[in-house]
Amino acid sequence: MARRMSSRARRLQQSDAAGPRKKKEDKDKEGTKRCAINSCDSWSDKKLGGRSLAWESAVDVWGDGGVEDSGSRRIRVCRSCYKEWKKEQKEDRENRW
Repeated sequence: MARRMSSRARRLQQSDAAGPRKKKEDKDKEGTKRCAINSCDSWSDKKLGGRSLAWESAVDVWGDGGVEDSGSRRIRVCRSCYKEWKKEQKEDRENRW
């Protein structure tokens, strides 16, 4: 008679069979798309944490000269610039009330 295994035990057994996990090396990766903010030299690829913003929203934070004009309504920004934009938007929302 076969012994029944719980779903947790089955997952653990499957993960052990897969072998050791590899460490992520995001800092060593090179991207293909540059951040659209003129003062930034980082990559804006999605696999490196980049995001897409509306051009008008970015101009509200960095000004007209701080954002590269791509002729598109949306721009790509790196992870650190996205965080900066998000903080600015949060402060604006708090000041409205």
